[in-house]
Amino acid sequence: MDEKIKISLPKSVLETLRKDCSDFKILKENGQTNVNLFINTLIVNYYESFSANEESLHNEIRKSLNLVPDRYKESVFNDVIKIFERKNEISGMKKETATFSFKPTKISDKAISFIENIVLQHESISSFYRRMFSSYVQKTKNEREKIIHKENYTTITKAIKTGIKVCIETNKNTILPCVSIFSISPAKDELFNYVLGFDGKNNVTIRLASIKHVSLLSTKAEIPEIYLSDKLNVRLSTLCIQATTNQLRFNLQIKAK
Repeated sequence: MDEKIKISLPKSVLETLRKDCSDFKILKENGQTNVNLFINTLIVNYYESFSANEESLHNEIRKSLNLVPDRYKESVFNDVIKIFERKNEISGMKKETATFSFKPTKISDKAISFIENIVLQHESISSFYRRMFSSYVQKTKNEREKIIHKENYTTITKAIKTGIKVCIETNKNTILPCVSIFSISPAKDELFNYVLGFDGKNNVTIRLASIKHVSLLSTKAEIPEIYLSDKLNVRLSTLCIQATTNQLRFNLQIKAK
């Protein structure tokens, strides 16, 4: 798919998307933000969940139409859906809007093809993406980070549930060859997610967005007993995250000087 897709969005939504692109470290090799890759990643990682929620709403509407004669049900259902979509459009029109475009890539070809050929029924593709992106920005920031880094987040949670070690490669090409992860938690301010683990000698604290790739290993995780207490685990998670946050603030102060 070579053609760009143009969308009109509330300016606040577009600003959030661009900021997330930077905050979640979706970057080009030269360090600049890669908004096109970010948008394609968002579509791939979120369209199924968004579509499922839409279908759930549609089912609720259909249930509410049980008293409508069968020959009118589909027509009434379509009218109700159009009213919901029109309401969203009017709401968006009241806000300052901006137009932007993105170019589909290989990673999103299948998702976009599915959206255009299966999901879309009574609206334009621009309208669908506008609603999907607006839905995305309504989530908390740490939930949005999980969406953008869905693959790594899913692998990490699997490692925790199955109790096996992982190999982590960071965005700075640092390799952590054998880490036992015991938690992935949002910071106290709920802005970002932090992976907390043990590498056999030291605690490991790393932001989810700082992980380029994570691989499951076959060896069993070795987590010190002190970390297995739920209450202590929560407390330790808070301390690790606070320590990382304080270090980031310190680094910013040094740069400012």
